[in-house]
Amino acid sequence: MPLSSPVFDSTTIGIFNTEDYGVDASGANDSQAAIEATVVAAVAAGGGIVQLPPGTVLVTSPAHPTQAGRFSALVWRSNIWFRGAGEGATILKLADNQNAGTITWIVSHYNMASGDTDTNMMISDMTIDGNYANQGGGAKLRDEGILLKNCTHVHHENVTVKNVFGTGEGGDPSTEGFAFHVAPASNITYSNCTGRGAGPDTDTSSLFSSSSGNNVQYSNCKALRSGRAMGFTNNFSSGVQYINCISEENAFYGFNLEYSRGVSYMGCRAGGIPVPLTGLGGAVTITGVSKSSPGTVTATGHGFVTDDRIYIGGNFSSQVASTEVQGMYQILDDVFHITRIDDDNFTIGVDTTSYGTYTSGGVAVKTKGNYLIGFRNQSGWDISYTGCAGIANGGAGANARSGMTLQGSTRRISVANSIFTHNTAYGIDTASATLGSLRLAGDVRCELNDGAPGARLGLRDRNNANGFLTSAYAAGATTVAVSATTGLVDNTSTIAILMRNGNWHITTIGVVSGLNVPITALPYETANSTPFHLHKTANVRFPHNGALTVPRVLPSPVPTGTQYVNDYPFPATVYVYGGTVGTVTVNGVTIGSAVPFSSGFFTLEPGAGIYLDYTADPTWQWFKAS
Repeated sequence: MPLSSPVFDSTTIGIFNTEDYGVDASGANDSQAAIEATVVAAVAAGGGIVQLPPGTVLVTSPAHPTQAGRFSALVWRSNIWFRGAGEGATILKLADNQNAGTITWIVSHYNMASGDTDTNMMISDMTIDGNYANQGGGAKLRDEGILLKNCTHVHHENVTVKNVFGTGEGGDPSTEGFAFHVAPASNITYSNCTGRGAGPDTDTSSLFSSSSGNNVQYSNCKALRSGRAMGFTNNFSSGVQYINCISEENAFYGFNLEYSRGVSYMGCRAGGIPVPLTGLGGAVTITGVSKSSPGTVTATGHGFVTDDRIYIGGNFSSQVASTEVQGMYQILDDVFHITRIDDDNFTIGVDTTSYGTYTSGGVAVKTKGNYLIGFRNQSGWDISYTGCAGIANGGAGANARSGMTLQGSTRRISVANSIFTHNTAYGIDTASATLGSLRLAGDVRCELNDGAPGARLGLRDRNNANGFLTSAYAAGATTVAVSATTGLVDNTSTIAILMRNGNWHITTIGVVSGLNVPITALPYETANSTPFHLHKTANVRFPHNGALTVPRVLPSPVPTGTQYVNDYPFPATVYVYGGTVGTVTVNGVTIGSAVPFSSGFFTLEPGAGIYLDYTADPTWQWFKAS
């Protein structure tokens, strides 16, 4: 069934002002009965806009008219549009103590039995506040913002749902709770909607859910800071689309998928690092970094707490040269789990004794990653990810996870033009998945992912029984065996995957070379001899996953005749000056002649190498190419 939205003509449809029926926008009195009276009047007229005023509209939750044991503040009917005065201007707030061992919906609809379908409904321009901190009494189950069950053609626009209750404890679905919930329904659309919790370790629920939904679309929606569970989740659904959606700082997953088919993610981001850093609220200036184990960062009034994940940046992200870390380049453009020492100092969990000496510069900001996984796919079929990003996801220790994880029986997964970077463990992790096909297309990057522990890995397989792949094809005609217990990327001995001469090449980090070379589709065999195909078109990249091939503190003097590779994930400008330099060779091409020169600038693409031939020591400096 094609996706379609409800139809309302606001120029001709009747508008029913709730204040005419007694709604109080001061937040002092219960307005539930007045809103219900407005809805009844609109239904009697064949439908219409139920207009809520600016201000705080307090509502209690009486028994739902058709669902025994359930409670709901507002009850939708067909052809009704709930409209506020603006997101943040109209606040529909659940009164205190409305949940005592019950399931409470703030907004639901009338006919929920299978076959009794409400249709053509809309809600827009308001904030719904579940007031979870004041829902006391009894063994609380859950509050939900907006529930849709056995209805069709419903549109949500410019709606925020926040502070709804749900512990999600013990995997019990009765305690999870949602801000926006489809369970089940069809032809449901969301545009510019936000689900907002109160952050990790609070009893705030998952935010956007489609359970057995069909033709559901989320466009420009945000899921922020679920306290117990997920940002966006769908299970046993089909035809779900996520377009330009963002999921940040959720306790479990940014985007979760379980047993669904035909789901597409386009331009979506799970996690993130705020950039530009300069002038950004929450960014602090670094004034010192010790050479110690662990390294200690000094940043006056930093405001961070233990176990925060912070990003240390500079001109690589903000394009302001004065903020770049000088001297200790190893900590630049990286994410660290920190331990707070005091208001002005924190440790970054790595040994900095062998790093360069910090001299100046650098800023730090808390990342916005989801605590476990950015994109999780459990047994999904025909799933596509296009133009997506999984950034700075994963917690510490046992919660070290990935930008994307594929689990269970997955089939026909496509990832195109996407990036997975700065995640605690892995860029893309197959996590014992039984894959039918994984297609990497366009420009897919796994960069600067930390690994576990001490490894920085991109694409990893961790089928603990036999390994996911039993063999791979290296450069030329040689077949390279992959250990049956380690899979494609080893858990412990730090093995990387590289593309070389049109084929996969598997090697230890110590001899990494030949990055960013396109490969072709290659067949593999799984442990049970079932054919598996990893498809590849264009440029798939896994740079920076592992020990750096070039130390960020470059040797001085420059060794003559020794190649150094641009290990940065961006083009670098190398400034060579002084000494007596005859020739400079960049990526195999010799520049200059035997006539000495005094200075020169040379541009290196990521993965390109440079070496100098000289008789007197020159000096060089490396910069991000503009």
